[in-house]
Amino acid sequence: MTQATIYSVPLVGPATPTVMAQRIDDNFDAIISGHSGSSRPSYAVAGMVWEDTSVAGTVTVKFYDGSDDIVLWSVNTSTNVVTWGNPQFASASFKLFNAAGTPRAAKFDNTAMTADRTLTMQDRDMTVGMVQLSKGAIPANAAVDLAVPSGVRRLKLLLSAFSTNGTSIPIVQLKTGGAAETSGYAGGIQIFTTSSNGGSFSVGFSLSTGNAAATVYHSTVELVLQDGNTWVATVSGGFSNQAGAAIGGGSKTLAGALDGIRLTTVGGTDVPDAGTYTLYAEY
Repeated sequence: MTQATIYSVPLVGPATPTVMAQRIDDNFDAIISGHSGSSRPSYAVAGMVWEDTSVAGTVTVKFYDGSDDIVLWSVNTSTNVVTWGNPQFASASFKLFNAAGTPRAAKFDNTAMTADRTLTMQDRDMTVGMVQLSKGAIPANAAVDLAVPSGVRRLKLLLSAFSTNGTSIPIVQLKTGGAAETSGYAGGIQIFTTSSNGGSFSVGFSLSTGNAAATVYHSTVELVLQDGNTWVATVSGGFSNQAGAAIGGGSKTLAGALDGIRLTTVGGTDVPDAGTYTLYAEY
């Protein structure tokens, strides 16, 4: 039994002990089963919470406000999945806690809002904000390869106090299928020192138009996925061995999905001899 036929007990006699016991038992059964049934209990009053079992395999918990049944949540009895009705948090902030281990919370704070705002989710997996993929001292390798996970839509490579042991221009190449692509880089870069000069990209996104072993770079290479496998690059930075700055931009269409980037030089043999890097990504 899930709903009482009569949700009350006799207040005046005569009533036999059996009738009283049956009525009380019916009421307790209704309470412990959440007043469940295929429709709202006939004895419902404003403020009652009851369980709607009209849909097979689903229990929907509803709050009766005196005129309407408001859905609080539903439970799929096969998958044990809980689906909330239309939750709204009447608070300037709220927290979501992880399910296990050391409690950690993601806090949402909207105290600065002066009007309703909409956060629209794109139809894809994503991570809010940029995440750090890797960092450290730049290895003394002619080709420094940095892995990029699938699903990344924006990359930012930061180079601090970076230099090489030769005169070949440092470049950043994109990788697909585990291999760096060495042609098809469009765009160019302009250098501003005591004079100005520019150059075009070709085998990679260049950090400069010329290089010396004494050149020290402080550069940012930002890559944004435009469409398909086409990446648009912005190159910017300065030099600490001389007064100057670099700014450039270009694009590169890969044969497949991006899975890494390579820091190398045009000649491919000079190696880094100083500097640190950090690689950030956004999904």
